[in-house]
Amino acid sequence: MSHSVNMAVERLIATGLPVSVSVMFPTPWYQESVEILKKHPEVAVGVHLTLNSEWKNYRWGPVAGKGTVPTLVDADGYFFPTSRALEQNHPDLKQVDTELRAQIERAIHSGLKIDYVDYHMGTVFRNPQFLAI
Repeated sequence: MSHSVNMAVERLIATGLPVSVSVMFPTPWYQESVEILKKHPEVAVGVHLTLNSEWKNYRWGPVAGKGTVPTLVDADGYFFPTSRALEQNHPDLKQVDTELRAQIERAIHSGLKIDYVDYHMGTVFRNPQFLAI
């Protein structure tokens, strides 16, 4: 997610504590996460599917590109800060599918062994239509 989180995860891995780590592939620091995790194959890696960007001064947008999934982004091209804000924008389900697949593809192409998928802020679980994807 961020450099500070990556550094904390790296320190925790050195203690043997985490057995799994989820990566938010749309975030600016995901490549650093990948570099750290490639050195630690003993840690299970998950794709933390993300359709929200909740921080005021640290934001991210879609892997697929804002022009490809315009119903998933705000006027500045970033994901909406909350699940409710996303729902109020009436996201196109095909665009949701496109973005989630783009995140999974980025994860696969990172070279990491992907062990599981989970969701950021529960956004996918809150919308029954998203679960069908």
